[in-house]
Amino acid sequence: MLASLRAPVGTFFLAGLLLATFLLATSMAVPASAENSVPDATRERPAKVSRPAVIEMYGEIDGKLTTYFKSRFEQARSADVDLLIIDIDSPGGLKIESLEMARMLRDCDWAYTVAVVGNEAISGAALISIGCDAIYIDPNAKFGDIGEIAFDMEQWAWRLIEPKIESYLSRDARDLAESKGRPADLAEAMVDKEVLVYRKPKEDAAGEFEFTSVRTDEELKPEAPWELVPETGPERFLTLSGQRAKELGIAQEFASSVDELSEEYQYDAANLRRFRYTTTDTVVYRLNQPVFTGLLILIGLIALYIEASAPGIGIGGLVAGLCAVLFFWSRFLTGTSGWLEVISGRFDLHRIGTVRDPRIRVARVIWNRAAVCQRSVGQSEFCGSSNGGSVEHLHIVSAGDVDQRALISGCGRIYFATFGKFAVLESPGVGRATGNGRC
Repeated sequence: MLASLRAPVGTFFLAGLLLATFLLATSMAVPASAENSVPDATRERPAKVSRPAVIEMYGEIDGKLTTYFKSRFEQARSADVDLLIIDIDSPGGLKIESLEMARMLRDCDWAYTVAVVGNEAISGAALISIGCDAIYIDPNAKFGDIGEIAFDMEQWAWRLIEPKIESYLSRDARDLAESKGRPADLAEAMVDKEVLVYRKPKEDAAGEFEFTSVRTDEELKPEAPWELVPETGPERFLTLSGQRAKELGIAQEFASSVDELSEEYQYDAANLRRFRYTTTDTVVYRLNQPVFTGLLILIGLIALYIEASAPGIGIGGLVAGLCAVLFFWSRFLTGTSGWLEVISGRFDLHRIGTVRDPRIRVARVIWNRAAVCQRSVGQSEFCGSSNGGSVEHLHIVSAGDVDQRALISGCGRIYFATFGKFAVLESPGVGRATGNGRC
């Protein structure tokens, strides 16, 4: 008899446990927009602006524009800028690059960031703007439409991405908006065309709204006082005019150009530092591509070999020097190389010619300083000195031997090593000279 009662008791216990779990989960469930699930990244507006700067971002977001932005962003940081304005007019572009720039602006803790949208900020440009502390927009500008597309090789056409990939971008858009105090549901509707957004006035804040969102295929829709934001779905990525962007809380104020912000933030327009994209940025970007970098190194090595092995007028050395200058210059401007990596003292490569020993040719460097020192890999340093003379070879000496004298021999070969350092392979010298340089 007892054994026959165990099954019903166990069944009732399990059913009760499942019911309790369901009720607990239901009571804890809240709309996605009711909880802030990301750290607050909002910054207070500065009371006084002393060092404003603007980065102009026009056109499609690609690798060139991203490299330009990162370089100017770091320059602004180094200049202690306290108001960073992003003047943006773009139809969008690459997703990863757009998200990277948006996160840089979101995490910027050294300046108050402002996006100015005078014409349009579509797709990735909208993401970048959402990452700023404040958005100023022209009433007739266009904002939103962050739907992601990819090129279909089979159909040979651009198509919308799969929902699995789209969910990642939706999460990023929501996080960016939430971190800056903007409606996350509106940001998600810009990415997902199947999201409907509803709003209602906040009870404790006049003129402000709270938002919630549902899928278009859900049967239950929010009832009054919730009202549908008409620009959202179905089959439509949320795209707003500047007027509506301000009404819905995406943008803070109206402005058609950067010039209108000088009075708003009380700074002298003459002190505004402007960063513009130039042809130099395109050249630097190309030189930093792996193909062009490889060509520079290959041509430089071949030119060095020709210079070291064949008599002539020194064309090989000139070409090798030019390749080295282009290599270091392009990396210095992109921020991947500093002054120490490029050179530790001012010098000019005046001429390449033969030395006393005709068997070996080396680059002759005329130094502008009394002493020049370059760090090497390991425990050594390259150090040499001259009173305006021609330094034909520098020995590799340890740091302790560099105090008062450096050994200069009459012949040798100069090679390039890793990290932009000069390495010297010593060959039998024809004489010694003493210098008075120090490192």
